[in-house]
Amino acid sequence: MTSQGLQPATPADLRNRLITLVAGNAPDYTANLPGSLIEDISSTDTYALVESDSFLVDLVNSITPYGANAYLLNQLGVLYGVDSQPITNTSVYVVFSGPPGYTIAQGFIVGDGTYQYVCQSGGIIGVNGTSLPIYCLATVQGAWPVAPNTVVQMITSVPASISLIVNNPVAGIPSQSGEPISVFRERCYTAGLAASTGMARYLKTLLANVPGVQNRLVSVQEQEDEEVFIIIVGGGDAYQVAYAIWSAHFYTQGLSGAEIRVGGMSNTNPLTITTVDNHNLVTGDIEVISGNTGMPLVNNVPFSITVTGLKTFTVPVDATQYGTWQYGGIVTPNPINEYVSISDYPDSFVIPFVTPPQEVVNIICTWVTDSPNYVSPSAISQASIPAIVEYINSLPVGTTPINLNVLNQVFIDSIANIVAGELIIDITWIISISGVGASPSAGTQVIYGDRYSYFYTDSTQISVVQGL
Repeated sequence: MTSQGLQPATPADLRNRLITLVAGNAPDYTANLPGSLIEDISSTDTYALVESDSFLVDLVNSITPYGANAYLLNQLGVLYGVDSQPITNTSVYVVFSGPPGYTIAQGFIVGDGTYQYVCQSGGIIGVNGTSLPIYCLATVQGAWPVAPNTVVQMITSVPASISLIVNNPVAGIPSQSGEPISVFRERCYTAGLAASTGMARYLKTLLANVPGVQNRLVSVQEQEDEEVFIIIVGGGDAYQVAYAIWSAHFYTQGLSGAEIRVGGMSNTNPLTITTVDNHNLVTGDIEVISGNTGMPLVNNVPFSITVTGLKTFTVPVDATQYGTWQYGGIVTPNPINEYVSISDYPDSFVIPFVTPPQEVVNIICTWVTDSPNYVSPSAISQASIPAIVEYINSLPVGTTPINLNVLNQVFIDSIANIVAGELIIDITWIISISGVGASPSAGTQVIYGDRYSYFYTDSTQISVVQGL
């Protein structure tokens, strides 16, 4: 055993040990007669010992999250308190609107015209005429995008005297088709480090154990200017998620939801608000602006907004005679924030976290080859599109960008059986995010998305074509 792990014995050493053991029982034994049956048997047995020793070395050195096979990895997961995530259904948070006090029963079914979703917990219409977001799971397995404002059908009947509507303010979370062993390996490693590396790692371990939570949609971001943490979690029952956060983060006052920060306000009619990050609002939302400097008449007034872009919306105010916006401003409420109340009798705690919105990625890849042989464009397309989809859908939520250098390598690796990489002389990428063209940051080959969102794509959003 060395610092590099258990090392295999040499064939010569194994043969000498074999001869020594046999000679202890048969003092006149010798295996040094060339071409004899005895020498043949000892050589064959030595080979068997080499194979057995190799099995032992591989077994001992695989007892680590880095190298364990599937069976041993599951055993390590038991040791660390993590289980491999099964296949999950696509999920979505919905909000009901109706008469205050009307209750939504657990098991209530809603739909988007194609798929149906079952409410995993009950709710009630509050005094403001809306319920808190309710977590719903699809009734069938599979992964598909759920755009905002598409889950608007009530499958479960309600009394004719009750005016009830349903909607999903933010996009749903497509399912994961069973957890790949590589992802489970990473979770085992993370769980093994949890006790020694602090709150963030421990929290990620607990959140990853919540059914439906996707590992890549978990992020713990520190808001340094306010000394608070913003926790992003995609998927999973809201109460289970909140309980995991509460279990790992003893100081709940150090938690915050995401803020919609104002990045600019125009002196126009109507007044246009530009936000720093995607606002995720929809036309008709009632929003309040507070804390801006330069346009105090706009502060603390409820406005029905009109969305004009991912980071812009207007309010019905003639601001041509207002002062000039200088800095600051927060827009509330933020539809991607969840606030879950946990009761630990006689105390209760409100746990905020962010459900990440989806940013749909559309890609056009154009490739050029100088291969002297014919290369089938359809074969290249069929081989590369799944690899591109897998790369985009593996990027962690938040600040992980799309790296064009990595995309180039993903493309070349995926078509290696069709054409050699050195024969691909040019690859260009045209990328749009949520319908808006996206270019790499200056001086880089990376494209950033919204810091609270996650990238998602499927084969219908990818086009791979041959250029000239």
